[in-house]
Amino acid sequence: MQDVVGGVLAECRVSAEQSVEPAVAAIITVEDDRRFLSRTLRSVLNQTVLPSVIVIADCTDEGQSATKTTVSADSSMQNVEVRLVGAAGASSFGQAVRKALDNAYLPTTVRSLWLLHDDSRPRDASCLETMLEAWRNAPTAAVLGCKQVGWDEEETLHDVGCYATTNHGVASLVVDGEPDQEQYDARQDVYMVDLAGALVSLPVWRTLDGTDQAMGEFAESADFCRRVCLSGGRVLVVPKSAIAHRRARFEGLRTHDGEPTRHESARVSADLIDARERYRFTDIRLALWAPMWVWRLLVSIVLFIRQLVGKRPYEAACELGAPWRLLLAMPRLMGSRRKVARQSTATLRQLTVLVARRDQVAQWRERSAAFADSKNVPLLSPLAVAHLRRQRRRRLAWAAVMAVLAFVAGLLVNLDAWKALVTGGSFHSSTLVASAASWRQLFESATSAYTYADGLGVAAPPSPFLLVLLASSAVTLGHVTVAIGLMVFAAAPLSALSFWALAGIFTRSNPIRVVMGLLWCVFGGVLGLYSQGNLPMLTVMVFLPAAMAFAFRAVGMYHTEDVVSATASVQSAALASLCMMMVVAAEPQLVLPLLVVFAAFMVLVRSHRIMLLLIPVPGAFALAPTLLNVVLNLGDGSYRQLFADMNPASGDASTVSASNLFSLTLHAFGFGPGIDLRALPSTANMGALLTMLSLVALCVIAACALLLPFALRVSRMMWVIVVAGAFETLLAARMAVAPAQTGAVAGTTLPGLAFVMVGMLACVCMVAGRAAKPFSPLVSREVDHSRAIGSKDRGHYARRNLVIVARALLVLLLAACVALWGAIGGVRAYKGERLVPQRYELPLIAQDYLASGDGHRILALRADSSTEVSFSSMRTARGDLIDYSPSVSAAHVSTGWDRTSQTIAASSATLLQHNDDDAIAKIVDLGFGGIYIPYAPDSASRSLVSNILASDGTQSVVSNESGTYIRLTVDDTTTQGIDESGEAQALHSPWRWAWLWCMGIVTILYIVVAFPRIRRNGVKA
Repeated sequence: MQDVVGGVLAECRVSAEQSVEPAVAAIITVEDDRRFLSRTLRSVLNQTVLPSVIVIADCTDEGQSATKTTVSADSSMQNVEVRLVGAAGASSFGQAVRKALDNAYLPTTVRSLWLLHDDSRPRDASCLETMLEAWRNAPTAAVLGCKQVGWDEEETLHDVGCYATTNHGVASLVVDGEPDQEQYDARQDVYMVDLAGALVSLPVWRTLDGTDQAMGEFAESADFCRRVCLSGGRVLVVPKSAIAHRRARFEGLRTHDGEPTRHESARVSADLIDARERYRFTDIRLALWAPMWVWRLLVSIVLFIRQLVGKRPYEAACELGAPWRLLLAMPRLMGSRRKVARQSTATLRQLTVLVARRDQVAQWRERSAAFADSKNVPLLSPLAVAHLRRQRRRRLAWAAVMAVLAFVAGLLVNLDAWKALVTGGSFHSSTLVASAASWRQLFESATSAYTYADGLGVAAPPSPFLLVLLASSAVTLGHVTVAIGLMVFAAAPLSALSFWALAGIFTRSNPIRVVMGLLWCVFGGVLGLYSQGNLPMLTVMVFLPAAMAFAFRAVGMYHTEDVVSATASVQSAALASLCMMMVVAAEPQLVLPLLVVFAAFMVLVRSHRIMLLLIPVPGAFALAPTLLNVVLNLGDGSYRQLFADMNPASGDASTVSASNLFSLTLHAFGFGPGIDLRALPSTANMGALLTMLSLVALCVIAACALLLPFALRVSRMMWVIVVAGAFETLLAARMAVAPAQTGAVAGTTLPGLAFVMVGMLACVCMVAGRAAKPFSPLVSREVDHSRAIGSKDRGHYARRNLVIVARALLVLLLAACVALWGAIGGVRAYKGERLVPQRYELPLIAQDYLASGDGHRILALRADSSTEVSFSSMRTARGDLIDYSPSVSAAHVSTGWDRTSQTIAASSATLLQHNDDDAIAKIVDLGFGGIYIPYAPDSASRSLVSNILASDGTQSVVSNESGTYIRLTVDDTTTQGIDESGEAQALHSPWRWAWLWCMGIVTILYIVVAFPRIRRNGVKA
C-alpha cells in the first residue's frame, strides 16, 4: 500500500493555481483490490481546491502502523498531509471511515469530511471547489452529494441523488446507464445521496454516530441520509460536481471481502436485496415488524416467480431467502430502528418535496426496464435483420423437409401399427408390452415403491421410465395407449430435429445438418428401435442430442450467423436439464458416462460453469428412489437394475459375455453375433462389411476434428463422450440383469452405442466447418473476377472453393450412409421385426371382473410345449407394460424367484401334466379369480385347458378363437382378491410424498425458467 501511495505522491506537487482548504479532510478507503487507487488519488491531488489532510484507510491486514507524508508546495502555500492509517476488520465503508477517524487524529480545523471509495474519483479538477461553493450558498446543509457517473470517459449516469418512496424505500428516478445530458442538473434537496464523493459535516457525522454497520454496505448511505433528514438537516446534491464511480463491488468486480475478480464474476444480488429489506423494516415501527415480515414472506414468493420468469434463477433464490436472512439480522436491526426513531425532529409527511410520487416511481421503473431490455437485444441494421430472417426461413424449410421424410420413413416401417392406433386399437412386439392401464394406475406405479412385477406385489423402487410415460400420457389427456403410439411415431421426426439442433452448434451448413439429422434418425432404424417399439431408447434418441445442444448453448459455445454472437443462456441450461432428465429416466445406466462427461465439461468449458451445475438436478430427483435402492442394497446386486430398461427380456436377448465393441456393434445392427473380422469379406456378410466400412469412415472423419485449430476444445469434449459411451457399452454387455434358461440376460448395450454415436457424429459436423453465410451490407454486382481478384486474393478464393467441394463430398458420403443404414433397417423390418396390432384381449366378462375391484387378478397361462408353461398376472385387459420392473428382474439374478412366483410356477406346471385340485386351491389362495389360456393349435394348450377344467373349483365361461377364460369358484366372492396392504402402505408413505413434492417443485421451477419469453422482436433495427 505504501508503494502505491508513494508512487502517486512522487508524481504530484501542489502548484500555485491550487489552494488548500483547512476545513476539509478527505478519507479514501482501500481494500485488497487496489486497481483503482492510483487514479483516484491522482484525481484528488489534481483538484483546484485541495483538502488539508488526505487520510487513506487501509482495510487490509498488511501493515497497520500509521504513516504520514506531506505533499510539498510553494512557501506561500499550506502543505497537504497524506496519512496512511489502518482500518483492519472494517466490514463496510462507514466502519472504515470510523476507524480512520480514530487513528488519523485530524486537526481541530477540520469541519467536514470528503468521503471517497478507492474506486470513486472526481471527474474534473473543480469537483471539491464546486461543492464548497454550494455549501457556502447553503450553510445549513449537513451532507452534499455528487452526481454519480461512469468510471470511463463515457458520459453515463448512475444517479443524481434519491428520493423517498411511499413504500419505505428510495428511488433515484434516474435510469442507471442513461446518457448524461444535464437533464437532472436542477436538483438540489434530496432525501439521500451516495456517500462516495459526499461532503459530510464532521459534527453531524459524530452526532449521528456515523453510518450503521447493521444496515450493510449497500444501505448505509440511505440510512445515514435518512437520519440526517429526520433530524432536521438538509441533504443536497450538487450536479455540477461529478464523481466517476466504478462501483467495483456492485458490478461484481470485487468480492465481499475486497478481493479483485475478473469478468464481473462476483454476485451481489443477495446483498442488494438484503439492503432493500433492512431499510424497509428500519423505516417502520417495531410493533409492525411481525405482520410486515409475514407479508414480505408472501411477496418474496411472487418476486421469486417473477425472477424465474425473467430467467434469473440466482436472483430468484436470493428473493426467496430474503425474509429468512432478514429474520436472522433482526436483533441487530432493532438497534438500527431505535437510531432512526430518535431522529424525531421531522417526518416524511413534512418532507413531501423529498418524496417521489407513485406515478414518478412507476414511470422510472418502466423506463429502467425498457433500457435494460434494449441492452440485452442486439441493435442491428435493417439489412442485417433481413439477412437473419432470410436465413431463418431457409433453415425452417430445410428442417421441415427433413422432419417430413423422417416421419414418412417411420410410418412405412410400422404401417399396420399406425392403422391399429388410428382405429382405437393397440400394438405390441417382442419387447414392447401393450398397455390398457388407466392414468391413475400409471401414476401409482410410477411414483410408489411397490410393483406388481411378480404378480401379487412386492416392494421395489419404481421404474424411472414410467415418469417419461406419465408425462407423455399427460400430453394425451391420460390415454396411455395413445401416449405409447405418440412416442413411437413421433420419435423419428423428433430425433431428426433433435440432432439438427446439435449439428447447428458446430456448423451452420443446412445440407450437413439435414443429412446428419436423417443419419441419426436411420441409426435408430438400423438398431431396430422403431420396428420393435423400444420406448426407452426412442426417448434417448429424441432427447440426448437436444440435451447436448442446449448444454453447449447454456455456456455460450456454439456457432451463430454472421451478424450475431453467441451468449450464455440460463434458459438453455434449464432446457438441457429437462432433456437430460428424460434421458436418464429412460436409460438409468447413462448416469455413469454422464458423470464422466460432466467432470470433463467442467474442466474444458471456457466460462459459465455454474450453468453446468444446474443440469443434473432434475435428473437426480427423478432417479432418487433407484439410486437410493442401489446404495442401500449394494451387496445384493441392486446395481444391476441400472443396466436394464423397461423392455422385457425376449427370446433373442443377449446373454452375458465378454464381447468386444466390434461384435456388440454388429449385433446391435442386426447381424449375427458369430461374425468376426475374417468372415466379413464373404458375400453373405456384405451388409456387415459395408456397415463396418461406413462406421470406420465416420470414425476417421471424427478423429480429424481433433486436429482442427478452431475445434480443439469442443472436439475433445465430444470425444470424451465417445470414449465414455464405449466403456459403458462394454460394461453393460458384462452385466446380468435378468435370469433366463440359456444364461443370464445381459444389460442393454444400445444406450452406450447411442452415446458413442452422438459424439462421433457431432465431431463429423465440426469437420464441415462453420459454414455461415457471409453478410455484407454492400450490394453485389457482376464484375470481371479475372481482373478484380489480385494475386493475394486468388489463394483465398481457391481455399474457399476447396472447402466448399470438400463439404459437398462430405454430404454425399453421409447421404450414402443414410441410404445404407436405411436399407439395413428396412430389411430388419421386412424380416418380421416390427410392431403388430394387438388382435386379442381378455373377454369382456373377464374385463368386468378386473374392473370390479383393484385387488382382482387373472392368471394367464400359455403352454409353450408339453413340458414348459409360461404365466403372467393380469390386472388389465392386455397385461401391462407398467407391471414390468427392472429392479425385480435384476433382484432375481441374485436372489432367485420369490416364494409366490415359485408357487405359481409349480401349480402351473402340475396343471400342464394333469388335473390337480390342490394346484387350483393354491392359485385361489393367492387371490386369483380366473385363468385365461390364449388359443394355440397344439395339443399342449388343449391338455392344459382340459386339466384345469377337470380340477375342482373351475368353471369355463368363454371359449372362442382368442382363448379360453375359466372362472375360479370360491365360497365368498367378496373377499376374493390379492392382498393390497403393501400397496396402500407404499402409497401413503411420507417418503413418497416428500419425493413427489421435491421432484414436482424442482421440475416446475425448471419449466418456468425454460419457458420462452414472448417477444415481438428478437432483434432491433
